[in-house]
Amino acid sequence: MSKRNLISIISAVVVVLIVLVVWLYPSDRAPRACDINKDGGCTLNGITFKVEPVPVTAMKDSVFRVTVADPSLIPQGTDLALHLGMPGMDMGINRFRLKHIGSGLYSGKGVIPRCPSGRTLWSATILDISARELAIFYFDVK
Repeated sequence: MSKRNLISIISAVVVVLIVLVVWLYPSDRAPRACDINKDGGCTLNGITFKVEPVPVTAMKDSVFRVTVADPSLIPQGTDLALHLGMPGMDMGINRFRLKHIGSGLYSGKGVIPRCPSGRTLWSATILDISARELAIFYFDVK
């Protein structure tokens, strides 16, 4: 096999691999958003996340509520944290304390900032006292 043929084959394989990577992992793939405005909020892995009032709107005082179906997952009486962010964009530190208010129930207040770019997809990461991620919810904000 000539050097020229080998280079052609390697080039073709590289092009095919690049096409496969782009096709299988598009850069604009966004996480699936849950409907945070529905009754009961969003549930994932036994954790329910709600924001009040609905419809959820940026730049307004909001109450964030989390219900953990299995309260034994979290040490009794400890609080949780909620970190708000945007997929693929640095929105700074937007972290709130969710106070333990009952068996598996947590609540906190805060404001969802408005993104200067006009994007509306937010993420809410629920963290325990050791900063372990318990769940990440994706939702749209008006």
